[in-house]
Amino acid sequence: MTSEAPNIKGVRSRVVNAKRTVLSQGVRAKIEKDNCSRFGNKLTGWNEEAYNPNSSGKRLVRGFFGHTRFATSSKASMDGTHPHQWSPRRFYTFYPFQSAAASMQPFESRRSGAVGTGFADSVTTDNTKVHHLAPRSQSIGVENFVTHNGDFEFYKIGGSYYDTEAIQKFLVMTLKVPMPAVVDSAAIAGMMDLLRTQGSFALSARYALCFCIDSENPTDPSFVYPSADQYDEIGKLFEKALDDMVTEKDIKTLEMISSSDDLRQELASNIKRGLAMAVSSNSMSYARKAALNALGNIVPMHDIEEGKLGKFVKATVTAFFDNDLLHSMRLFLENAKESPR
Repeated sequence: MTSEAPNIKGVRSRVVNAKRTVLSQGVRAKIEKDNCSRFGNKLTGWNEEAYNPNSSGKRLVRGFFGHTRFATSSKASMDGTHPHQWSPRRFYTFYPFQSAAASMQPFESRRSGAVGTGFADSVTTDNTKVHHLAPRSQSIGVENFVTHNGDFEFYKIGGSYYDTEAIQKFLVMTLKVPMPAVVDSAAIAGMMDLLRTQGSFALSARYALCFCIDSENPTDPSFVYPSADQYDEIGKLFEKALDDMVTEKDIKTLEMISSSDDLRQELASNIKRGLAMAVSSNSMSYARKAALNALGNIVPMHDIEEGKLGKFVKATVTAFFDNDLLHSMRLFLENAKESPR
């Protein structure tokens, strides 16, 4: 199920960088001039309901940053013009990551009927009644754009380096999307589609299959990866295990699991049992059966404790908690040669 996008109010600040000016300084100065109050230097919309229609509290301001740049090393063309995108926007099931403090509100500010949230009331030490927003999934549109100045010549997968042409073919195989442009910058956008997965089990499962399962040649055209719909079905089995843990252990925020090796391991064990039960079930839907068959072509499903299946589940859980934008960019830079500047 998808939800309609909220009406977002905002102010657009545009900066044109001069030859010898620092772009980051110019952007900050322009944003502060256009969007901040004179007193306190707080962003317009901070703690205002009108700017946070779907937030549990208020104190959020969203920033969207873009960069347009023409190719400089060859003939200027639309293919070489930033920003680049490989996969089109698609809705995935995501879990929000927030601090324990952000998941609590005074009882009187509680909003009922919010999509993708659950409430659990409690009383603080100063007798203030609050409610927690229990971690619940919601459908969110996902797309990645990149801007890039530099070369992307090789990327390491499974201990071996592959050149740009091989990586482009690999991205077509794994993302199930035709190559949008021949420039290497577009391939970086595709890599970020694969690497940035925090909060989504479907995307994290795809990451695990692409980078964490031993394969002689992951770019081999005969190697068939699951489709996006099949990753969704696989992700649902992971989601059930997480939802059950949240309920049984009264989890207030996913940070409680993310910061605990024991809880991560327990979650992975529960997921493996859930996969085993799903495989042996006689009442699976056709879509679920096709998804598990596609997974089984890469990861043997009969051995839930050791081998590739255990490695796949552990890698998926790790990516679900860890692969935010910063960590994903670090992964890219660690494995790329001639990385972007």
